[in-house]
Amino acid sequence: MFASELFEEMKKFFNENSKLPKGKKMVCIVTLNHGIKLLYGDMKMKLGSQIDHTMNKLVELNKISKTEVIEFNDKNGKITTGVTEPEALSKSVYIEIMNMIGENMGCFVFGLSIMDGYHSVTILVDKSVEKNEIFRCDQNEGCFKSNEKELDAYITSKTIKWWNNKAKEGTKMKTRATIWMLQ
Repeated sequence: MFASELFEEMKKFFNENSKLPKGKKMVCIVTLNHGIKLLYGDMKMKLGSQIDHTMNKLVELNKISKTEVIEFNDKNGKITTGVTEPEALSKSVYIEIMNMIGENMGCFVFGLSIMDGYHSVTILVDKSVEKNEIFRCDQNEGCFKSNEKELDAYITSKTIKWWNNKAKEGTKMKTRATIWMLQ
């Protein structure tokens, strides 16, 4: 759980970065890493060039409390392994995030790997008795408030699009989404 001021500082950074012109805007992993450095108040923190490397570093620093991997199913309802086209998440990323938080209230931060690290996203959750607000933050859209349907649809549509684009190039990628809960 994090202070609401840090939460708002991260949102401000993501939104400002997303408005920069192409070439000045940070790429997804650099954006995620910068947000994490803001969160922990350590702009010299050494993080990775891929989301799994960043999250492994945070595990070493005892800054990850939980991890969840969510696979994709193909059109036959079987888990994809990169060989078959993904069709649907095997379970809701939104619900898994809320399950990871449990009954706790406050501001929470998650790292989200889409398509086995192809895209890095930061998830911010503000949970109270009155509301559950979840924001999907990246370099392109800043922080976008999402409900369950929107978050899962975004992950699904991007995974299918990117998997098909890579398959046309001759590369069939794993499609899993991985969630890390920061502490």
